[in-house]
Amino acid sequence: MEKNKLPRRGKGGRPPKIDIAKYRYSVNFSAEDHARFLTMYEQSGLLSKAAFIKARVFGDVFRVIKATAERWNM
Repeated sequence: MEKNKLPRRGKGGRPPKIDIAKYRYSVNFSAEDHARFLTMYEQSGLLSKAAFIKARVFGDVFRVIKATAERWNM
């Protein structure tokens, strides 16, 4: 009689995301384009390349941090 019931599972693990990212894209760069991309990424100060690409695609404003060696060598 009770054989057909599945055992209850615990609520362990990570909670599910509300808005999951289902769509992914890939892009290929030439050596010159890759160098330009890395320069722009490093100037942006963002921590991940994915966040940088997303900001650029959707037109978000990003900041450019420029520092000279003189400023850091006090």
